[in-house]
Amino acid sequence: MFEEPDHLLVAVILPGVDPALAQVELSGNLLVITSVPPSSIHRKEIPLPAVFDQECMSRAERDGVLEVRLDLNRARRIAPESGGGD
Repeated sequence: MFEEPDHLLVAVILPGVDPALAQVELSGNLLVITSVPPSSIHRKEIPLPAVFDQECMSRAERDGVLEVRLDLNRARRIAPESGGGD
């Protein structure tokens, strides 16, 4: 995962899977990637530093790598959890 000035780039290698066939979804602050190769289903959940809407996401496949770009200008940052103290 790489944070650029205007977007977050998530690069994922999917061994034995054509990245073009992978399903990519956002669920809260999780990027969920699901693929169905011939033998089994693979699912990856990648925690993100912010909450994004589907409209903020674009994807590309390059050299067997799935690249997902998320627009940081439209992200909703997650507030850090406050720890309880005595």
